[in-house]
Amino acid sequence: MALQVSEVRTQFEYLKQDISDVDAPVFLQWCNMIHRYAYRALKATEPQRFITSQSYTVSTTPSTQALPSDFRDMREEGTGFYYTDDDSELTPIRLPQTGRGSEQLGYYLEGSNVIFTGIEDTVGKTFVLRYIPNLTALSSTSSYFTLDTTNTGVEIIPDEYLDFVLQALDVRYSQWDEDTPSEGNADQRFTRVLDEMLGYYGRAPRVFSLPTDYFAY
Repeated sequence: MALQVSEVRTQFEYLKQDISDVDAPVFLQWCNMIHRYAYRALKATEPQRFITSQSYTVSTTPSTQALPSDFRDMREEGTGFYYTDDDSELTPIRLPQTGRGSEQLGYYLEGSNVIFTGIEDTVGKTFVLRYIPNLTALSSTSSYFTLDTTNTGVEIIPDEYLDFVLQALDVRYSQWDEDTPSEGNADQRFTRVLDEMLGYYGRAPRVFSLPTDYFAY
């Protein structure tokens, strides 16, 4: 279940006992900072949770086309421009990155556009961009810690990691309250829960079997 800003504030008040001096805009700012920080860290830990896609058909070359309006990056594993086969199914083959003026097969980014180059021999070919989308900002206490801030959106911080949010808020609170000794302790607690979340967030096994034809022992 996704965490909601209002519930997080209630839980933080249980931790601190009294946060009546923290008004809603300040608290929402802290939550947005934590939300963005968590997304940057977690999209690298398990990008498959967040990757979305858009198709492109190249009919001329060079071909300039708009990137998705929610495009953030394609730096993570499993992202990029992928070939499709004759049945329009995704293949594991990615287009290489080129540059302005290049006649080689590939693409490059320029502002909010992608420019495909050197695709004369595959005119009409469809490629699929797999990318990491932008994170929507939390706008009110009814917002959720999800990709689009709705309760049905892709979770960024599941409720099992509530303690991560609370300890991150405590760091912000200690800075805002100008309580230097408490800030150091809060940062240590935050680092501990951050490491725990990053360690358990991934769903795939960490152990892989390697096939071998060698059976001499």
